Amino acid sequence: VLPILLFDAAMRINWFHFRRSFVPILIFAFAIVVLNTGLTAAFMQYGVVKLAGLLFTELNYWNWWHGLTFGAILGSTDPVAVVSAMQESSAPHALSTVIEGESLFNDASAYILFQSFLNNAMVDVPNVSVGHIIGNCLYNAAVGTLVGLISGYILVFIIKSLREQKTLETAFTVIFAYLSFYISQRTLMASGPVAVTVCGLFMSGSGLAAVSPRVRSHLLSFWDIITFIANTLIFFYSGSLLFAIFMFDSNAINEKDKESDNVHVWAAVAIGWPLIYITQFIFRGMWIALFYPFMHWLGHKEMTLGAAVFLNFSALRGGINLVMALMVAISSKVQPDGVRYAITVWVAGFVLLTQLINVPLIPLLIKTTKLVMASSIHVRMYEKAKRALHVFTLDAIRQLEKDPSLHSADMSKIVKVVETILELGSTSHESERYMKLRALSKKYHAEPGKDKLVDSQFPIAFSEGAIQTKKDMEGRLCWYFYEEGSPENTETPLTRNAITRRSYELSRDHT
Repeated sequence: VLPILLFDAAMRINWFHFRRSFVPILIFAFAIVVLNTGLTAAFMQYGVVKLAGLLFTELNYWNWWHGLTFGAILGSTDPVAVVSAMQESSAPHALSTVIEGESLFNDASAYILFQSFLNNAMVDVPNVSVGHIIGNCLYNAAVGTLVGLISGYILVFIIKSLREQKTLETAFTVIFAYLSFYISQRTLMASGPVAVTVCGLFMSGSGLAAVSPRVRSHLLSFWDIITFIANTLIFFYSGSLLFAIFMFDSNAINEKDKESDNVHVWAAVAIGWPLIYITQFIFRGMWIALFYPFMHWLGHKEMTLGAAVFLNFSALRGGINLVMALMVAISSKVQPDGVRYAITVWVAGFVLLTQLINVPLIPLLIKTTKLVMASSIHVRMYEKAKRALHVFTLDAIRQLEKDPSLHSADMSKIVKVVETILELGSTSHESERYMKLRALSKKYHAEPGKDKLVDSQFPIAFSEGAIQTKKDMEGRLCWYFYEEGSPENTETPLTRNAITRRSYELSRDHT
């Protein structure tokens, strides 16, 4: 499922913002991942494992390679829930692109580190030197990038040669996602995630623009479905397997380790969860604070202090972390069994905690860090449009006053409802037009039946939208008159039929 998840995420990224935010993305995806992996390994070696080892003696066999493998697993982040919340809140696109880009690249960088450290954590496998690991990482990244570029170029060339053939275009994207992954991973022994990520980025930069709108909609809908299926399979399979590991593997471990029982094993695991959760965000915050002045100096103004806090808290973990944890779980060469058990369960617990704690707090954090702040120009445009709609709505009410079937309706109540809907507050009292609207409202409250006010100073650009709103409002007002009008009149069958007939006519004209 890795090619599906990585290609879909890369293909959907905003290419314009991605190029502008390329340096912060590289810092988050590579520098912070490497530094955090090393610091996590040290904390596990001298902190969590020492404490948990008092209850679970097999953890005393934990070594640095186990810690580095664990740190690399936690290096990958999952942006789905965060980006979804940011889109609903209209948060800055540049910041959401940084989060998506970081997740996209740190999936690849964390996987490269994970593969290198996992080999050294296995028994009966020759250990390699640090220099060899660094060289292997560079080889994985370089060859994976090259395979991704070639695959992406061929894919885009094929798509551009096709015209309105949605089935073929969609099929080729799936083929090249898996082809780039397996050529790099299996044939060249390099990084498959890097290859499929670069191929997807090539598609984002020039491939989607060559796809017609109709085919693009079909293509993205298809990838939505298979990505959803892939995520569902990952979490279902991971949850089932991890539950079995948590419940049954502890029994097998206890048969070997006579000094520990299930209670001690579970207690040791439970001690690690809060410590790992808290320290991971502390460590990440430290690295962000370290690189923050540098990113700001480079001119990335979107990296405000609030954005830095949000980027720290929004580093959720998800499917990719579970995939790597399961690779450890099914590897019998990672010994002893207690260490393999602890790595798997600690990763699963950390993923669960980020989903249960961080995700619900993301919308609140967006507001608290003031990521969604309209410029003064947008605020003035919004207020101006709101006042224009108010004028045309009041004009619609004036026209409805002349309707014989609505003569008994209380227009003052309608004006109050309109002002509530438009949320006319006290922020624009200095505006001359707003004062006119308030005066007009008072006239409706006190003296219904006067001539309408026409404010010709409003731009024509607002007129069409306001007329449309006027038609919508007329239909809604008819039903409001029926519910809120004078009881002695609106409850009669004759008036009720007249209102229903008038509402039908307005709805028919609108359609």
